[in-house]
Amino acid sequence: MKLCLHDCTSEGWPAGQVVLAAIIHALRKLGSDCPHISLSTWSDKPRDSLKSLASSADSIVELPAGKESPASVGSVLVKNGVDCFFSIPTATALTVSVPRICWIYDFQHLHHPEYFSSGEAAHRSSLFRRNAETAGRIFVYSSAVERDLVTFAPDLAAKVKNIRLVPHIPSEAWTSDETALQEYKLPPKFFFMPNQLQPHKNHERVLAALRLLRDRGCAVPVLCTGSIPERDRPRRDALIRRATELGVQDLVVLLGFVPASAYFQLMRQCVALLNPSLFEGFGLGVSEAGYLARQVVVSDIPVFREHEIPGALYFNPEDPAAMAACMEKAMALSGTDTVGFERYATAQRRFGLEFLHMVNEIVRKPS
Repeated sequence: MKLCLHDCTSEGWPAGQVVLAAIIHALRKLGSDCPHISLSTWSDKPRDSLKSLASSADSIVELPAGKESPASVGSVLVKNGVDCFFSIPTATALTVSVPRICWIYDFQHLHHPEYFSSGEAAHRSSLFRRNAETAGRIFVYSSAVERDLVTFAPDLAAKVKNIRLVPHIPSEAWTSDETALQEYKLPPKFFFMPNQLQPHKNHERVLAALRLLRDRGCAVPVLCTGSIPERDRPRRDALIRRATELGVQDLVVLLGFVPASAYFQLMRQCVALLNPSLFEGFGLGVSEAGYLARQVVVSDIPVFREHEIPGALYFNPEDPAAMAACMEKAMALSGTDTVGFERYATAQRRFGLEFLHMVNEIVRKPS
């Protein structure tokens, strides 16, 4: 059987690539039961867009883009022997005739319409609806998204497959490697916040919490990672200005993009992972921290509760004082983590089996 995963990567949204990596590596753990895995991308997309994933796939399928007939996309997939096509909601996917799985990542536009224009929100709802109607299965990775989807389209509830995602964590992440962080000149203690510079990520209230902690004589910096596209530069500059106004400019460090080796070492060495987000469809960093048995300090939103991380500290994301109190408590608990590799390996294989079962459902028994 040949499974084709479509390129979900885009600048400023690393989740697409992380989820594809999670699927591929989980399926690889199934040995001989793993299907042939193809990655598809648009013909007009940069050749290196799949660079980090290409070596894990069996083949690359280039799909026609631009003014070429959308119908030719389906023809290319058939020609390449694709049995199942996986993608996020796109207009082109509606023309694909092979069995299809649609990944709906979240309904942020319904929870926070202020982040979208009315036209963007309407387009997103329409695209989600049409893709969900025509797909054989709808893949979601949290109960929070499943609830939203059933509310959004109750008539499609039977198609929904809620499969708990297990992010790909390289084996070396369980081993300390201080050389991976030498260039960053890190402070002895720090919080790690791997969130993009988007409004719902709540960086501004982190600054307010840092001010409160500094007033208590507790000055521990927050190290932030995540690529900063050109469109987010004004937001970055505004954040730096606000930090300066509050007198905490030395306590917030924007590292930008860091390689995976540094990313997981930052997670290993931090006091705790901090995620004050107002909204998430899953929470990849929180999940990774949970499997690495790291302390987490996170906003009290339903999707973070789903991760069921022992000892997690939750706070009202709109209350900087509550955030500061949890951060202070985490500093007292730092160093009490344990290693969870066996639990991770079991969960990763389970994810692979459940994902393959979903694929088999529509390939062998179309619905």
